[in-house]
Amino acid sequence: MYCAAYNTGRELFTPVTDVPMDVISTGYMSVETKASSFRPNGTPSYQLIYIKSCKNSITYTIGNQEYSGQKDDIIIYRPYEMQKYYYTVKNEALVYWIHFDGTEVENLMKKLGINDIRVLRLTDTTISVSKTIKRIMNELNASHQFSHEIIIGELYCLLAKIAQFNYFNNNNFSKIDEIMNEIKINFSDNTSNQDYAYKCGLSLPHFLRCFKQATGTSPLSYKLNIRIDHAKQLITSTELSINQISQVVGFNDPFYFSRYFKKLTSYSPKEYREKFSKNINDQIKI
Repeated sequence: MYCAAYNTGRELFTPVTDVPMDVISTGYMSVETKASSFRPNGTPSYQLIYIKSCKNSITYTIGNQEYSGQKDDIIIYRPYEMQKYYYTVKNEALVYWIHFDGTEVENLMKKLGINDIRVLRLTDTTISVSKTIKRIMNELNASHQFSHEIIIGELYCLLAKIAQFNYFNNNNFSKIDEIMNEIKINFSDNTSNQDYAYKCGLSLPHFLRCFKQATGTSPLSYKLNIRIDHAKQLITSTELSINQISQVVGFNDPFYFSRYFKKLTSYSPKEYREKFSKNINDQIKI
């Protein structure tokens, strides 16, 4: 399946020099056989590719660099950058694209902070790239009065939403990194999620979403896993009692500590000491 719309007044390899912004072409494609594109010198326009869905990763060459594109990724080619990509049946890909150019496009991309983006994982479901591209396609095909203004408005809004997502995503992940480092250092503390969220300047639900995006788990699970890692070291390298170790790593309830330890390691703390401390002693004798 291939569906596209073209601006009859524009050519893909001719720079747009008479308006601030314009769309050259746009469309979408479901890859049922195979398809490829190789433009050694790129095009004068920006190209934005959105991977709506795919089963296997897709390789995109931008300039001299290869990138792996996956579901919900946005790939951005700048003007005159080498473009090389191909889709095969095994990718089971549905991809959308749009070519746009104009005298003010580069300044706009820089202003929005997305001129240097190559691949961006779009995890915000409120940014519907596919629906926006379809609306732009419809206006290009209809070519009614004020269609140009509608097209530019749709494109500008899409770029602004991507920029907003990129801004908050990058800033928030930087803050999450700081919290992760704090947890690693002060793993025995009982700092609440609300306190972590306050340090990041985020609401509690937003903080929890960002933390899970960054780590794949909750702050509590992240902290407990670090505690168990430290407990394993103490169990096999010291003579501290199990109760003492549970206190040292931040568990106030030794029974909960033992249950959680066994959940992660498949051994009780006592069994873990007997099994792995003996192995260490054997290694020392050797």
